[in-house]
Amino acid sequence: MTITDAATKTREGSLYYYVKDAQHPTVSGWIYSGAVTTDKTVAFNQATDVKVNFVDGSSVVTSGVLQSLFANNATNTAASTTPADAVGTAAGFSATAKATQDWADALLKGTGYSINLKSGSVTAANQAALLAAKTGDTITLNVTKNSEVTTPLYLKKAATTSTANDAESLTAYKTGDTASDTTVVVPSLTSGFKGVDGAAFTSATLKAFATSNNLTTLYTPTIGTGADAYYIKYTLSTAEDGTYGAKSAATLVYTASDKIKGESPASTTSNGDNGSVWGSTSTSSSSTSSSAASASSTEASTSSSASSAS
Repeated sequence: MTITDAATKTREGSLYYYVKDAQHPTVSGWIYSGAVTTDKTVAFNQATDVKVNFVDGSSVVTSGVLQSLFANNATNTAASTTPADAVGTAAGFSATAKATQDWADALLKGTGYSINLKSGSVTAANQAALLAAKTGDTITLNVTKNSEVTTPLYLKKAATTSTANDAESLTAYKTGDTASDTTVVVPSLTSGFKGVDGAAFTSATLKAFATSNNLTTLYTPTIGTGADAYYIKYTLSTAEDGTYGAKSAATLVYTASDKIKGESPASTTSNGDNGSVWGSTSTSSSSTSSSAASASSTEASTSSSASSAS
């Protein structure tokens, strides 16, 4: 199979390759880059193997190989103990046995698609394709696109050096919490970080979400009082690659300023964000503004504090 083009999906931020099968010219389509491999363990031998395309309609999601198959028995009712050794050998029962759920899950990882190959749950079309397999064939198995999910956001303070082991989790402040150097006021989000369950997302995609949702600069509430009052400013430095999922993590990493004397520019009014937006270390959040009026007040306060900080 030959790669002829590459493109990044605008919405998902995932890289896809356009591939063509030289031996089967009608087989072509876009495939998730993470599913492409040059590993010799999945090399295709026409005399002993069957190639599998996992498809959604006319699009190839990913491909795999069922290797070292056994020929069907003389009555075509089960697999024999004779290894297939010629192109066109009927090997459907062996192919069915080797097409396990674990095998498919590994190939579909990061694509946002799934298939059920558990005994008794295989669709009629997929079962028929496997049973009809002959060595040298390319068969197609239909996959299902997963539902959209919200991936919890996790905020983290970067380690002080590349070798230091002092990275810390940041907690979203809520009214009534005790302010600390690692509690930050987060903006009210109308929607969380969403994507197709199981699909991979890139650092660039997550960083773009953070930018459009005012998560690039965060502040702690005011810590201390009077002449001892200070706050810390957190600036987004990196976003980590990951996989969309309700139990996955979308991690944003921040660098911390030194202590800045004075009142924090952040408002600490609770906003009631859905808890699914934030990970367990930041299960609730606060808004930088609770209304247009307070937003104007906060903006003025921010400008004033920024001037005094500089």
